[in-house]
Amino acid sequence: MKHSLSLLFIAGFLSMSAADPQIPPQFPRVRGVYQMTDTWSVTLPSEFAKRIEEGDLVLWRKGLTCWIVVYDLKDGETPKQRLDWLKGDASKDAVERWESVDAMPLRYAYLLHEKEEAGERWALYTFTVGDRSHVMMAIYFDKKDDLAEARAIGMSIAQQNLPNQPAQPTRGKAPRG
Repeated sequence: MKHSLSLLFIAGFLSMSAADPQIPPQFPRVRGVYQMTDTWSVTLPSEFAKRIEEGDLVLWRKGLTCWIVVYDLKDGETPKQRLDWLKGDASKDAVERWESVDAMPLRYAYLLHEKEEAGERWALYTFTVGDRSHVMMAIYFDKKDDLAEARAIGMSIAQQNLPNQPAQPTRGKAPRG
């Protein structure tokens, strides 16, 4: 199931006095450790604008956009089973792939060089799988030089284990092929 990120829209505002002038003033700003949901956080290396679009969390700055969706695991599904399914569903056009399965959360990512009518861009698709849910973060960036920052953001996703915490309200199930 997909977690509703709108509940945390208010959290993470920063002072407008030190605001990045490239971020329009109508958008809240976040930086550092940002709590995306009750159980998932991400560490941002600089100031990002924040918005909720179609129920999904979007963090962005000039040249780099993170699109974030959180899905519950199915009843009885293990994190390894979810990771295996995600890997099997990954694009065959990946330029590079990364995986970390030695400790929780489990991680998998792949890089695409996407060509569209509007031009070319890079896309790093990261999947961070925890005990009860996984975070899918698509990080789009204009220059390959931003890959290190994109990877650092994706690798910084952390899960806080809250005992006896019921699942957050959701609006859908993880898509299955």
